[in-house]
Amino acid sequence: LPNPPGTLTTSWTQVSGPGTVTFSNPATLSTIATFSLAGTYTLRLTANDGALATTNDVIITDNPAVVITYTLTVNTTGAGSGTTNPSGNNTYISGTLVTLTATPAVSSTFTGWTGDADCFDGSVTMTAAKTCTANFVLKTYTITASAGSNGTIFPSGVVTVTHGNNQTFTFTPASGYQVNT
Repeated sequence: LPNPPGTLTTSWTQVSGPGTVTFSNPATLSTIATFSLAGTYTLRLTANDGALATTNDVIITDNPAVVITYTLTVNTTGAGSGTTNPSGNNTYISGTLVTLTATPAVSSTFTGWTGDADCFDGSVTMTAAKTCTANFVLKTYTITASAGSNGTIFPSGVVTVTHGNNQTFTFTPASGYQVNT
């Protein structure tokens, strides 16, 4: 007879399968089984109260998890230029958080992200295929042109020049004055 009488003991064991099975606690009725390989396994639960023992086999098929992936396409646009990270087409597992970075060229300014709604803040959670575009513009420079009382300059005032472009100014001295070059 069991000592103490009526004490029930249980045990999970592996009967067959393509790999090994690890039980979180093989001595309990409810346990977690972890399989080393995908395939069909036979597991056995044995119960024993000291007087009687019984077994019950369970057949389990462990299928590998399906991994869902999505493509993130990262483009650039605008009159300016720069680089992005990531760039081009990239594949990510569903749920991955991707941080977008844009680095403008010396001649340019990054003005923000456009594309799918998730792109605007520079962080994209991959729950579907998405396209994000980095926008670059050429830098502009402001020149304030003015002449004293002894001549004129044209154009005068605030003049905006886009990076890579030239601006010509004409200096006209007043009568009796000259421009030194």
